[in-house]
Amino acid sequence: MELKRRVFRTRLSAEDPLVRDHRVHGVRILPGVTFLDLILRMARTCGLDPSQVGLRRILFTKPIAVEAGQERWVRLVLEPKSDGAQVQVLSARHGATEEATADWEENARAELVVEPSPAPPS
Repeated sequence: MELKRRVFRTRLSAEDPLVRDHRVHGVRILPGVTFLDLILRMARTCGLDPSQVGLRRILFTKPIAVEAGQERWVRLVLEPKSDGAQVQVLSARHGATEEATADWEENARAELVVEPSPAPPS
């Protein structure tokens, strides 16, 4: 399957259970495993079987913190490569536009590789 450049975006509120109930030193933080879940959901939306997707060179560059009463946009960008794709997770304050690149900061990145299923045992 040939991958195409795709951009996915979701809004994260301070009252979403994922961040409301996960605090580090009192700060609402999106758990790191959620980044991986978002990437695999994105892969499924792109038509990939998550059981055949691998993630390599995962780098968490900055946590996503959401203050009480605020919201943040989370954007996933999939850039195709010869053996899969590069995925970048970015976030920005609610109200940021796609064009205002200075408002967006990188939170994580990973390489997505498509691995064929092993042959069933004979």
